[in-house]
Amino acid sequence: SYTPNIDYINSQVNTKKEEFKSQLVDHHINRHQMMHPLLLTEGELLFNSGALTKIDFCGNLVWLNDEDEFHHSIEIDSDGNYWVGTWMFPYGLSKKFVGEDFGVFDDDAITKISPEGKIIYQKSVAQILLENGLFSQVFGRYRSFLEDPVHLNDIQPALFDGPHWKKGDLFLSSSVL
Repeated sequence: SYTPNIDYINSQVNTKKEEFKSQLVDHHINRHQMMHPLLLTEGELLFNSGALTKIDFCGNLVWLNDEDEFHHSIEIDSDGNYWVGTWMFPYGLSKKFVGEDFGVFDDDAITKISPEGKIIYQKSVAQILLENGLFSQVFGRYRSFLEDPVHLNDIQPALFDGPHWKKGDLFLSSSVL
């Protein structure tokens, strides 16, 4: 059983950033959920609740990353890094497509985090689709900017070579229509 000090964790989140302005309401101690927890081999627990948070076996904060808002599953690659979905802000797409205002577009990104909690790599999934000629998958005629056109659920790193992939490739679970 883990009993982290949620008030303390929330106090470490930069609530001046647009994506965390409602952190103290959305993740108040009475509403807080440790979303998609990942139990690590040393008994540490990694979870997201806006910020990506790592606590030790006793529930003490080890580190917190609030560079972007984290969501959905947390997976480990063969090098011990974590892959987590984020909503990028500022957006990874050109402002000519989505503007500059927060909350207009959910820019799901694949984000690689070091064991120390630092972002190693991040890229917008919508940008990946655009670079591969799939503009309509992001901005099709039934899309509005208030929607979440990609809705990234999971990033699975390939841990070994297979018949159609190489170790280190990523499998993405997404609701792209």
